[in-house]
Amino acid sequence: MRSYARSSVRAFRSRIKSLEWEELEASPASDRQGVTSYSLLMDTKYGLRGAISPPGPFKGKSESFVFEGFPIEMEDGVIAIGFDDEALADRAREIVRQYLEWFSAAHGVHHTVDLNMSWKLPCFKAG
Repeated sequence: MRSYARSSVRAFRSRIKSLEWEELEASPASDRQGVTSYSLLMDTKYGLRGAISPPGPFKGKSESFVFEGFPIEMEDGVIAIGFDDEALADRAREIVRQYLEWFSAAHGVHHTVDLNMSWKLPCFKAG
């Protein structure tokens, strides 16, 4: 099992290196209490979200990027991935799993996520 995980990590790393990553910036905004919050840029019809465990290096950090056309956002130990076709939910879960597997191998700490929150934007018909 361990050799399978290592080969998966190597394959994911090589795919990451071969792709162009689109950097997205979170736009900071201050709320009434003076606390800075972030307006995330994801505007997809469907999405999954969950807390990373252990949050360790993800706590207090914000990062957004696109991988294989899936926007991914991490903020304060929570990861979200968006998609526009409901049939892509399983692929989105796999991408998040692979990313955390790669991150775990690179940093020597096993991280997991339970993508237990989801969203679906309502469709509005013009007319």
